[in-house]
Amino acid sequence: MAMAFPDAQSATGHRVGRRLLQDRSLDVLAMKTLIEVEEARQIVLQAATPLGIEWVSLPEAVGRVLAEPVIAPHDLPPFDNAAMDGYAIRAADAPLGLPLRIVGEARAGRGYRAVVQPGEAVAISTGAPVPAGADAVVPLEEVERDETGIRLRQPVASGANIRPRGQDIQAGEPLLPSGIRIQPKHLGMLAALGFASLKVYQRARVATLVTGSELVPYNAPLAPDTIRDTNSLLLRWWLRDYPCTFGGIVPDDLEILRALLESSLRDAEVVVLTGGVSVGEHDLVKPALQAVGATVRFWRVNIKPGKPILFAQRGQQAIFGLPGNPLAVVVGMRLF
Repeated sequence: MAMAFPDAQSATGHRVGRRLLQDRSLDVLAMKTLIEVEEARQIVLQAATPLGIEWVSLPEAVGRVLAEPVIAPHDLPPFDNAAMDGYAIRAADAPLGLPLRIVGEARAGRGYRAVVQPGEAVAISTGAPVPAGADAVVPLEEVERDETGIRLRQPVASGANIRPRGQDIQAGEPLLPSGIRIQPKHLGMLAALGFASLKVYQRARVATLVTGSELVPYNAPLAPDTIRDTNSLLLRWWLRDYPCTFGGIVPDDLEILRALLESSLRDAEVVVLTGGVSVGEHDLVKPALQAVGATVRFWRVNIKPGKPILFAQRGQQAIFGLPGNPLAVVVGMRLF
């Protein structure tokens, strides 16, 4: 959307510029105090407030933050099943040394529906449900088979080679707490338990502004006294999982920066700026923040590169000011 700005050379532009530049003493304590990284992180975390809640499908849930605990709706595995290929039998029949008659087959996805009786055996595949009446599985290599059936080479205990129902997860078991970020490793478990969607916190809408009159787009020819903008690409990568508006390059003009910052705050919960956060005459981020009614919470963190990192708030909106040095941008995005 096109936006009109007061002419920087007009009377209005001069008045706005003079007023903001005269007020560069805003938040003096926040401006002068060098704080440690952990203190800065705590300030940011304490300022954070959860957004709304929404449902997302399971394939889209990776990287999202759970808004409620995940509780197992049923046992996993949901039935006793064979741990290997073999024969399902009654363990009580094993010591007798008598032939066991093969009466059927249980496959993965298609079980044996009858009850195994004394003297009977059911051929069974790995993962197939153990039929009723059977309480052990004998591996193929531990039996002798002939036309009359099978004979066991050695005794077998009740429960042998059976994965019991609920061995991995039991119904009602807490699995993931609210507030955890869903990772790819969680998907298999959630899919096995039938979770088609999850309740998660909405993602913050983010806007970015890259400041500096010396900057040109990374794919543009260099004019005299200019350098290419690399920070936009860095921000795009770091913010790839968020709904993000990239505001482009902003010249070192206080009124233009103020107007674009105000516009960004209308549509985003978080604004990230690069450049203009130090103490030079053309570092205009701090007076622009005052102009839009934001309060600086800290400025200058004990790290290198990235010392001039700034954090401000307007209501529940967060504003991060990062130095223009691309490495400092990486450090700031990684830490905050």
